[in-house]
Amino acid sequence: MAKLYFRYGAMGSGKSIDLLKVAYNYEERDGKVVLYTAAIDTRYGTGIITTRIGINKEAIVFSKDTNILDSVKALEYKPDCILICLLYTSPSPRDRTRS
Repeated sequence: MAKLYFRYGAMGSGKSIDLLKVAYNYEERDGKVVLYTAAIDTRYGTGIITTRIGINKEAIVFSKDTNILDSVKALEYKPDCILICLLYTSPSPRDRTRS
């Protein structure tokens, strides 16, 4: 069964580079990795996970309607690791002013 990693943190905390390091480590040992990125994240192009220092890798684009499990099952290979890069966007409950 594939491992699913979830990393979260503040903007600029290194989430993307951590994700790409995990992918690299799996691939270095001939592991099969599948990467997903949010359709709303078009900062560096669609379907690309990019770090602030310029390291990047192609990824499958997902939206709010994507069923990740069905998407993984449809792959031509069985991944050892599933990596999902999420983009935090406002508004958030944290953005609301307190009464």
